[in-house]
Amino acid sequence: NVAIRTRPLLPHEIKKNLQNTRIEIGDSRKEIQVLLDDQRFTKTYQFDQILNQNTSQEELFYRLGLENHLHKVAEGFHLTVFAYGQTGSGKTYTMDGYQYQVDPRTNTPVLLKLPNSERVGLIPRAVSYTHLTLPTI
Repeated sequence: NVAIRTRPLLPHEIKKNLQNTRIEIGDSRKEIQVLLDDQRFTKTYQFDQILNQNTSQEELFYRLGLENHLHKVAEGFHLTVFAYGQTGSGKTYTMDGYQYQVDPRTNTPVLLKLPNSERVGLIPRAVSYTHLTLPTI
């Protein structure tokens, strides 16, 4: 199952009045079209699911079917979930939901605060689901 998630514009992008003018989600909701630099040609990509910028972390967890996959893990199957994309595309937010800030002295990320329940990403949701649900099966 291959899914793509588009992220909303970030506050600094909104402040600059930037807009997403390069990606269009197809009517089938299983393909996206990316407008290339010359703005005359597009490249189309197909996915099993396309999740837009309004998709919550909780909805993402369930739409990807992670609860079913975690039951399979308990039965001995392997599971890999990974996020891929360029810097700033939302991988860290999707996977853990935490907010970080770079420490200028060490140039390493430092956790700003724990996420509220809406921000919690796939990894902490999977751990929580596993501990709360799987022991009962």
